[in-house]
Amino acid sequence: MLPVLAQPPEKREGAQIALVLVIDRSASMGLDSGGVTRLGMAKEASILTASALNPTDVLGVLAFDKASHWIIRPDTIQNIGVQNVADSISSLTAEGGDGLYQALKEVDDALRASPADLKEMVLVNDGQADDVKYDDILTKMRQDKIGLSVVAMGDDIDSALMSKLARLGQGRYYATARIRDIPRVITQEAALAKRAALVEGNIQPQFVTSSPILHGIAPNAIPTLTGHIATTAKDSAEVILNTDEGSPLLAQWHYGLGRVVAWTSDVGGRWTSNWLSWEQNNLLWDQLVRWRWVRRSIATSGSASPAPATRPG
Repeated sequence: MLPVLAQPPEKREGAQIALVLVIDRSASMGLDSGGVTRLGMAKEASILTASALNPTDVLGVLAFDKASHWIIRPDTIQNIGVQNVADSISSLTAEGGDGLYQALKEVDDALRASPADLKEMVLVNDGQADDVKYDDILTKMRQDKIGLSVVAMGDDIDSALMSKLARLGQGRYYATARIRDIPRVITQEAALAKRAALVEGNIQPQFVTSSPILHGIAPNAIPTLTGHIATTAKDSAEVILNTDEGSPLLAQWHYGLGRVVAWTSDVGGRWTSNWLSWEQNNLLWDQLVRWRWVRRSIATSGSASPAPATRPG
């Protein structure tokens, strides 16, 4: 229904990613399933991921059981060498218990010091983890602008915990019982991680198309933002406001008998703090909600004369 795709646009030219695969090596990862193991598929995915990154991108691989073990310390692909990635992880075996919290902390410490433009962890595990409070380390990761996506495999996944980790880590959550799907899922996630979904900085909204939502509001008077989630406009979407990099901030379209609006920043949060003192802040949100609901009002009231759809009155 949204006029934008949640998939962010390709990364900015020259942007560097630092990606760390955090691989569970607990005993359950060594269970055989049709001639393959979970750990075996995770190792294969690590090699494929290394091949998919650019030479100047940074890759790290950390395995954990009760303790954490750097299989490959974060460095550029050109320094490590794709073959060395394969050689380094080939001897990785499943053993021991679970120490996810400490693993996340170690990777956060390593990535915080990286100068890369985009920083991402991908957790690969059996869908289970110690029942500890992860909120503090995930808050720290968000402050350090490090994302966390989760790839959980198996038949007994703790979906509540795994999805919470991905949500608080501002990443994506994948769950599958098909062990052979793991390389495809992880390399897909690595490709998405190379795109800048969370964009922070000084952002001046750029006017693109007239809309009743902006009626009476001078586009050049709209305050700056300090962040948004990068998306891609769908072909028939009407983009009202863009960033200076061409990513939609405010977009609208008609969907069936209704209307849908997408706003890709926050409301009254850290990214829109400049808006709280803006005299037309309430007017914009009021007009946005009225435009969003007008078709529903028409449909329920029986009126035959719809309001203007795309131009201010």
